[in-house]
Amino acid sequence: MSGSQRFRKQRASESEVRKHIWRAGLLLFVLALVAAFMFDFSFLQKQRQDAAKPLAVTTTEDLQRLVLGMEGPRFSDPEGLFSLVRPAEWRVSRKPQSDAWNVIFRSANGPDLRVMAVKVEYNNFNSLLKRVKGAERDLDLDMNLKVGEFKEWPAVWRSMTLPEEKLLTLDFMESHVAHHIQFSAPHAIYDRYLPVITNLLQTYEPLRRE
Repeated sequence: MSGSQRFRKQRASESEVRKHIWRAGLLLFVLALVAAFMFDFSFLQKQRQDAAKPLAVTTTEDLQRLVLGMEGPRFSDPEGLFSLVRPAEWRVSRKPQSDAWNVIFRSANGPDLRVMAVKVEYNNFNSLLKRVKGAERDLDLDMNLKVGEFKEWPAVWRSMTLPEEKLLTLDFMESHVAHHIQFSAPHAIYDRYLPVITNLLQTYEPLRRE
């Protein structure tokens, strides 16, 4: 085999690897959206089962803990893809318990915060935006997509009201990693948690490479 043939074969192999990485990343993203719906449809049943149980913490107490814990210990992704201040007193689920998500933080009061960081072959915002829109189109969703900013990065902000909860999602790129963050809470308390969670997200730091 000549040098040029070996080179073409190597380039073809690298191209196939990149395609598999992109497909895996998109699949994880779509699975995350589906998981949100599955959670919502099971939420009402769980609420009924838990209706007779006293809350472990009230909304006011939970929000106070979050605010006072903004300078608290950080959660660092085992792969080094991101870190953020851990929501105070919220339960932490990591893979494999967190399924497609890198981590899920759950409040005893109902809300949760999820993070998925996926290594991808592209490294520009327009490619991310195209894939987010494509995932919504494939799932026939309208998530009130808005292009804006998150700290120093261009970002996609989306929101959606499901039968039992509201969702806020954030998507942005840094160093060939697509970051997907989702906050969800029952309707009755979503608006009380949203400004506190928005402040907490300011502690989020992605992996940076020169």
